[in-house]
Amino acid sequence: MGLTLKTTGVFLLLLLLLNGTAANEPPLPEDQPAQDNVLPEDGEPQAELTSALTEAEALLDSSIDQYRAAIAEHEAQFGPFDTELGEMNYSLGKTLQLRYRFQEAIETYRHAMHLKRVNDGVFSLTQEPMLRGMIESQSALGQIDDAGEHYQQLLWLYRKSYGDDDPRLIPIMEEISRWHMQVYNRTGTQDDIYHLLVSYGMYTYAISIATHQYGAYDLRLVSLLEHSALANYYLSTHNKTFPSSWENAVMASYDRVPRLPGMGEELSLNRNYYQNGRRDYKRMFDVLENNPAAKTEDIAKGYVSLGDWLLLFDKTTQGMHAYEKAVTILTRPEVDNGLTGELFGAPTMLPRPAETEYWTNRQAKQGADSDTPDNTDASTPANIAQSTQSPPPLPSSKEYVMVAVDISATGVPDKIDTVSFHPEKNESLEKRARKAITSSRFRPRFENGSPILTKALPVRVIMN
Repeated sequence: MGLTLKTTGVFLLLLLLLNGTAANEPPLPEDQPAQDNVLPEDGEPQAELTSALTEAEALLDSSIDQYRAAIAEHEAQFGPFDTELGEMNYSLGKTLQLRYRFQEAIETYRHAMHLKRVNDGVFSLTQEPMLRGMIESQSALGQIDDAGEHYQQLLWLYRKSYGDDDPRLIPIMEEISRWHMQVYNRTGTQDDIYHLLVSYGMYTYAISIATHQYGAYDLRLVSLLEHSALANYYLSTHNKTFPSSWENAVMASYDRVPRLPGMGEELSLNRNYYQNGRRDYKRMFDVLENNPAAKTEDIAKGYVSLGDWLLLFDKTTQGMHAYEKAVTILTRPEVDNGLTGELFGAPTMLPRPAETEYWTNRQAKQGADSDTPDNTDASTPANIAQSTQSPPPLPSSKEYVMVAVDISATGVPDKIDTVSFHPEKNESLEKRARKAITSSRFRPRFENGSPILTKALPVRVIMN
């Protein structure tokens, strides 16, 4: 017990030290918080915290030694397959992971999972924490294929435990979908069509389960349909980027896609992405308009989401019309007065698959608090339950460029001024940052019911 309490205290101390620090940045205008294209990264610890951080790391190293000694003693006394050894090895893996000793953590998690399989059975979900630990460590190391395989193994356990049509599969499929989209956003190469196919297929499967279990107008369908439409957008842009080898790339990737109900070859080869997305949104509004539990705010957010999606497809006139519908709905007396400012008080950078990862930022924020202002809430009704798990973050450099951008009344970026670099001036980074901004669209700012020009919007473009 003493070891557990001591280690928990160390975890909390180290997490506070790591998350409570930030890189020094020049002040920004008070009325315009900077928008990131990804989640903000922790900066280097400030000088006054360095000593405490070093002490916490030393305590973690000491805890690792204590765990290993306790495990060896327990094995000698009770044998190598005692039921408590699974949890003990799992705790050791978590400590190694917190100390950034990821490869050691992976091996320790793997051993802990083996013990769980021996004691609890091959299909037991008691293996889930170990699989998640391996996924987190492998994501941190950039071992994407291995992490993806372990996600598929986790889904396999869920299917074995609950069956193929159980609603308890939906949260894990949402999580896997977000993770694969996050991976795609980091690279976006031709072969990464695999990640898009898995993401889209998971949402298709989840929609089927939710419809069968909850009915055609259940509010839990709203988020699934919205993200299915977004997956179609990414598939469309990938198809345009690699048109000549599309079918070959899809068929080569299809062999790796998990065989799930509704995820046949016809789904992979269907290129009607814009029409597919429009059908998703039509069905989403059918749900919102036919379910008496849907709030007025939910419908307004639905139109905001549709407007965002249409702008991504360069359907500017239709997108602005959707925004105007949302603004009209938001003026109704039953709607929260602050929601209009939240949604339209400042331009919002929309997701693009090129140099940016803003879509990942938007999803990751659903499961974690952040000090960075969140202007990315698009259309998820507040009363709809979301997956409690967020995909583990992928490794990222700390190179970024601060820019100030004028955003037109139709969400088009213009007049990009470079403000600063981190860690130092770099012409290549500046060129990439400008390309990322110019290839993006923004939800414009609205005042008095109309979209207006915004000057010098601060945007921090974090590079891969």
